[in-house]
Amino acid sequence: MKVGELRKIIDKYTKEELTYIIAEMYKAFPKKILSEKAIDYLIENPRKEVKSKKAKKKSIPLPDMDELSDDISWFCDDAMDQLYFKPNRQISKKERSGWRFKVMKMYKNLLLASTVEENTEEVARLLAKLYEVLCYGCSYTIFSSDEPFNAIKVPQVKFFEETLRIGNIAFNGNEAIKFNLGILFNPEMA
Repeated sequence: MKVGELRKIIDKYTKEELTYIIAEMYKAFPKKILSEKAIDYLIENPRKEVKSKKAKKKSIPLPDMDELSDDISWFCDDAMDQLYFKPNRQISKKERSGWRFKVMKMYKNLLLASTVEENTEEVARLLAKLYEVLCYGCSYTIFSSDEPFNAIKVPQVKFFEETLRIGNIAFNGNEAIKFNLGILFNPEMA
């Protein structure tokens, strides 16, 4: 039965009948579902839940910048040590083959975090660091793929343009020029 049909049917019931139906349905739910779906909260605050559900759909949670920064630093260090290419004890075989998904997620989280003004400088530096490692991976074997940008499904030019765009937002004047030239000619400068 669809929700619209359900609403038409329950409109006919009295308050006592609805109370009985809800109590019986509540008993039928497993405790895990009750806690996951916050059914108790819905019963206690039905109007608040309706409003907050609409708001939740619109807002996307922003990534934690400290955690993201640490993840990118560890990833870049491990990649430069060729731990995503050769067998080792630090990174499991499953993680080694899944590096591209990790980078895709980092890239998307960085773009999402760049929407907050106070994060733009750090996002620009982290994107530059990730860009440097992926470019290094195009020339030297640090991943199982010769084409890291193709592996993460983001063209190198687009990654570069996004890094410059966010860098131009984060920095002003000479700092922006230094950052952009640093990425272009000497990635360690960024």
